[in-house]
Amino acid sequence: ARLFSCRVRWSVSGRAADLRALTSFDLHDQGGRARFVTPNGRQFAVELHSEDWPFSSGRDTLILLLSEQGRAEPLATSWARVDAGVISMRLGWIALRCAAVEPDRPAVGS
Repeated sequence: ARLFSCRVRWSVSGRAADLRALTSFDLHDQGGRARFVTPNGRQFAVELHSEDWPFSSGRDTLILLLSEQGRAEPLATSWARVDAGVISMRLGWIALRCAAVEPDRPAVGS
């Protein structure tokens, strides 16, 4: 498992140009989870996974999920190579960026 440091930026106005720091937290890439609340009371959860790419066996990926409380499906997902040092998503009114605390991951033989 790798540890990632994540930042959340949020816009009161809903415009990307107005994004401001909201919170930060650390997640590991083996199903790490964090919750946060926006100033207007919306409750969100973030998850980070390293899982097999669902459409092609043998293609591991790093997956970031953003969910809002009360919804069955994630609000947004983002993916990157499993060895990526950064994974992010930007929806205009909210942005998440997670960077590996130790970005260099040694190659693993299969």
